[in-house]
Amino acid sequence: MSNKVSIIIILCSFILSSTNTLAQEEWKLVKDKDAIKIFTRSIEGTRLKEYKGEAILSVTIEQLYNYLIKVENYQDWVYECKESTLISKVDDKEYIFYSIYKIPWPFYNRDIVTKMVVSGSNSDKKDCLAVIS
Repeated sequence: MSNKVSIIIILCSFILSSTNTLAQEEWKLVKDKDAIKIFTRSIEGTRLKEYKGEAILSVTIEQLYNYLIKVENYQDWVYECKESTLISKVDDKEYIFYSIYKIPWPFYNRDIVTKMVVSGSNSDKKDCLAVIS
């Protein structure tokens, strides 16, 4: 594993409404399968939930970064993503994009604007932490 490092990804991007983060309940693990963990928590004052995923991957931070910033390809790998378009590249670590997700009938497809901020640490070249929120 000389060329590869372990990366932890935290995806906190699908917030369905504005929230007061100080009043949020703790994340609850709802699925742990194939080295992927999915967490949810309720959004105070609504029946909606936030979702967060974690995974450990054997890739370099550059490979992960280059994969995540290509939002126009999300429909190829993000579950039920019908369309995804970059709205704004704020800088090399912050992106704002628009996506449409398929929802079963009788509901309409869900559209969402996501702000993705990527930060990482690769100080010892053996372990790497990437946080996407």
